[in-house]
Amino acid sequence: MFIDRTKALLMIGPALHLRDVIEHDNKLLIVVLWYANLAAGLRRPECVIPLASVPHEINETDPKFPRYLVDGIFPESLFLGTASENELQQYGVQKGPNATFPILSPTRH
Repeated sequence: MFIDRTKALLMIGPALHLRDVIEHDNKLLIVVLWYANLAAGLRRPECVIPLASVPHEINETDPKFPRYLVDGIFPESLFLGTASENELQQYGVQKGPNATFPILSPTRH
């Protein structure tokens, strides 16, 4: 398992957002929510959406854009942890894998 350093670009409410994409058990997962343990310097994906379950395009040519371009608009409640059970089911949100990743410092360009 590793963190796919590429991102997914998707509409959350009225705005475009970049979300982490991880690979686990040969599946790509968009991380909806991270649970962070700052003292340990680790985080784990609390909720994920399988990339294969949402319409998307793969960008292999333009390095200025993220690798995964997800179609559709997602409600903000999914990413704030306030979604109803119906919303979670409608958008295919699943419990994240039992895996931890280092908390990474933001990259500056």
